[in-house]
Amino acid sequence: MVETEKLLYRLETLCPVCGRKFPVWKVRKSALPVEGRDADFYVRYEGGFDPSFYSVWVCAYCGYAAGDPGFAEVSQAERKLLGDALKGHPVPDVAGERDFIKALAAYDQAIFCTQARRGRAGALASLYLKTAWAHRARGDQGEREYLEKALDAYRTAFQTESEGRMSPLMMAYLIGELSRRIGNYKDAVQYFSMVIKDGTDKDQNIINLAREQWRLSRDEAQQAGAGQPAAPAPAAGSAATEAAAALQTAAPPPASAAEPTPPSPPAGVAPPKVRPAVRKPIHMGVFLYSDQVQWVKEVATVAGLALDPSVVIRALVELAQDIPPEQLSAAGEEELAQLILKSLKGG
Repeated sequence: MVETEKLLYRLETLCPVCGRKFPVWKVRKSALPVEGRDADFYVRYEGGFDPSFYSVWVCAYCGYAAGDPGFAEVSQAERKLLGDALKGHPVPDVAGERDFIKALAAYDQAIFCTQARRGRAGALASLYLKTAWAHRARGDQGEREYLEKALDAYRTAFQTESEGRMSPLMMAYLIGELSRRIGNYKDAVQYFSMVIKDGTDKDQNIINLAREQWRLSRDEAQQAGAGQPAAPAPAAGSAATEAAAALQTAAPPPASAAEPTPPSPPAGVAPPKVRPAVRKPIHMGVFLYSDQVQWVKEVATVAGLALDPSVVIRALVELAQDIPPEQLSAAGEEELAQLILKSLKGG
């Protein structure tokens, strides 16, 4: 049995929002024997004690809450947002030893504050994941809900945040693992493959882990009845239909009955090449850089259009499809971009 009082020690810290000192509790992890580690980085300790319950600090006066690392990192603009949001908002009592209920209250308060200060998606994802871990330790149904929230937030962080406490490669791995845990095996395989392909020698540990989880994802998909992408789909109504859909090519969208008829070209002008309106889409995992995503957002804002990266990628591929394949032979991304640009300009 773990003697909690020997694991916790008390210290005082200054709240960056209200400026008052309040007590926080930290854990002597070195005194805890590790029982096991989950593939999404949840560490299980002997005796059932969970140090992550204490990873969020909550000011006892104003209610500001955030993770221990970075707790004091609050800008002037964020201080104003937090001050306004916390007025009249109840302050949870999470002092001293924390059980499951107190831990959830601390996580909820930190999530509220992160959203109020318009914090990074990566910080929000970490809080969602720790909440999922707390539910996992209890074996209840709340885990999946928070895994899905964490996955959505990590996807946003991966696409839009160039800086954070987690490297892009580690985040890609975690997106793959969370996808696997909720049964989205197609995305899991794609992100694990990305880690294996883009990792370097210094990333060997995470690459090896990605290889293991890649195999596990494929095995679990088969066990669920999904099979490999080329395998026949399971019978309609089977329990594995949803998992199979994640690995199979998506069905084509229905044709629109109100599809407008394009105008005829002037006499003597060759009609443009028209591709079929209904085609079978294939879902692919595409890695974009943060500046590329930002460019799409800026273009969409200026043009007043609802653009997302997939729309831009499809439009560029549509243009490039008219270029003879032999003209697109290139050794890398930069050279290919120059060849496409030259061909589109008629050079």
